[in-house]
Amino acid sequence: MDLNNVEAYYYRALSANKDGTLQKDISFYTLRLNTNKDDYRIHFGLACSYLILSETFEGKKEDARKELNNVIALDKNGPFRNKAVELAEQYKIKLTTPPFNIMDHKWIFAVIGGIVLLLIIILATIIRKSVATFSGSIIITNPQGQIMLNNKLDSLPKKDKKRLTIGSGNFNDIILAGGNVENVHAELIPIKFNKKDRIRIIPLQMSKISRETGDKTEQVYEDLLWDNDTYKIGDYKLNYSNPLIGPRPSGSIMGAGDIAFPTPVPKSNILPSPSVATTSPVPPSQTGSGGTTLPSPPPSSSEDGFSF
Repeated sequence: MDLNNVEAYYYRALSANKDGTLQKDISFYTLRLNTNKDDYRIHFGLACSYLILSETFEGKKEDARKELNNVIALDKNGPFRNKAVELAEQYKIKLTTPPFNIMDHKWIFAVIGGIVLLLIIILATIIRKSVATFSGSIIITNPQGQIMLNNKLDSLPKKDKKRLTIGSGNFNDIILAGGNVENVHAELIPIKFNKKDRIRIIPLQMSKISRETGDKTEQVYEDLLWDNDTYKIGDYKLNYSNPLIGPRPSGSIMGAGDIAFPTPVPKSNILPSPSVATTSPVPPSQTGSGGTTLPSPPPSSSEDGFSF
């Protein structure tokens, strides 16, 4: 008998029943299952024998049902499973639905993995769009009109990703030695405004920042940067460029659509100002690491920031 011929098992059971050897076949299959309990062919042969026997002994249908269930569980999509279902319908046997085994459906893991990856990408995109980043570029010129820095803001090294500090101290991100620049003079902070990345400039430590608009110069406390804005930081000039934002609208101090930052009360109205004299260019021996006197050569990077 061909062991892989599904029809052969049923016809053998019919033949053994006529020859009176059906019980011997049942004993043979049962013995084989002791060493090959996962062989669905043996279970199928035993099921066929019980089905033929159930025509005489109704109680054997329960044994046949158990073996047919074993065949369905072991031969999940094969011909023995299909024949087992067919015989169950023929003999009006209600089979037990096998429990769901996720390992039999490994494609589910691929689908779940794809969904998780898609959610991670969507979440990362939302977070990236909600977090303000440095945009545009700046040009800094010294009192002699030399270009000391010409860089995109996002390419400048920063000690704090949320801000970029400017001052004469060697711990700043951009170091401007002398030139009436305070130790920590100003900072540039990225913000989200109208779903766009914008930059605002804030003076620090009672320092002064002026914005130049044509022939007009006005002191600012906090300001939103527009394309081609120019600011005086001590004796240095900072020009901001960002064509995606466009130039500052005319007709108002800050420009239409700007954020109206509150103007702080000058500290000199509260306490006497400390005698902070206009600082002269610091000799090289006093600038600390990264500081140089003016006029300076084109910027050289250091671990402390950009030093001029």
